[in-house]
Amino acid sequence: MHEHIDDLIMRMLDDTYPIASDEGISWKAYREAENIKDETYIFYLAELLEGLKNKKSRHEREKREAIYFILKWIGVNSCNKEVPQILMRCLHSETNMHTIGKLLDYIREQEDYIPNYKEIIHYVDDKRWQIRRPAIDLLGKCKEKEVEIKLLDLLKVSDDKYEVGDICSALINVGTERSIPLLLEKVNDKQQWIRSSAYEALAFIGNPSIIPVFVEGLKDRFYCSKHDALIGLCRFADANYVEIIYDSVTKILSYNRILDANFTNNTTDLIEGMKFLNSHLKDTGKMEKLLKKIKNKWEVLSDEEREFLQRFFELKE
Repeated sequence: MHEHIDDLIMRMLDDTYPIASDEGISWKAYREAENIKDETYIFYLAELLEGLKNKKSRHEREKREAIYFILKWIGVNSCNKEVPQILMRCLHSETNMHTIGKLLDYIREQEDYIPNYKEIIHYVDDKRWQIRRPAIDLLGKCKEKEVEIKLLDLLKVSDDKYEVGDICSALINVGTERSIPLLLEKVNDKQQWIRSSAYEALAFIGNPSIIPVFVEGLKDRFYCSKHDALIGLCRFADANYVEIIYDSVTKILSYNRILDANFTNNTTDLIEGMKFLNSHLKDTGKMEKLLKKIKNKWEVLSDEEREFLQRFFELKE
């Protein structure tokens, strides 16, 4: 019954080097594993892991990693609640930083599973970013006050743009008004990606009192900061800001750009700007003029923007 799984694991561990990476035995095996959703394999895979527990050789660790990968996708594809619990139990017995980092990521990707933050929070203090960053991402699923405080403590001292980005993404889910003062400091950081990350978080957890911050962000020299500042402004502004938002959307269309939607909320500055303007300028000459300009820039819009414009405005190329 389990011959297929045994064979798959063996192929995942194949270390031969093909001419092209996508022709390799291991590469193909990993792609095969991504499609597995048969929950009857879970018990057998857990048994294999128990037999490999605390084994120190590289081969045995890599075999565990292959099994973790299969379990991850069974959990993702079937939403089985047992999978993240198995991965959590295994997490605490691993010592390799890459294996721990992968497990933290795999646990985060289990839909609707929220871990006990007390089992995760200590990983944020690890000196190795390979562990610390995925731990931050996973803590973003935990809404306890202690998690927000821990993330803010790290945000105060971190100057790594990638780590700050992870923290701000986590705060989008767990942050409260407690986070706003420190995020407001970060919008003035000399590093452009840190400013952008702070604007993005504030666009979710801010409030109308910080509208002037978003207006100032529209002047930022870094496009991504302008992008997130405009999204925040559209979320909290009223009719008094129609002209500012109209001008900002017009500027977006004044140069070529290709921007994928933000992974957190599947939106862009253009989408949020058009939603806001449609609520205040619907059926006006200004709106018709703007829609015509957008149509002329159709080729530089993202797929998400085209889909939105087709759905809400029946606009096509």
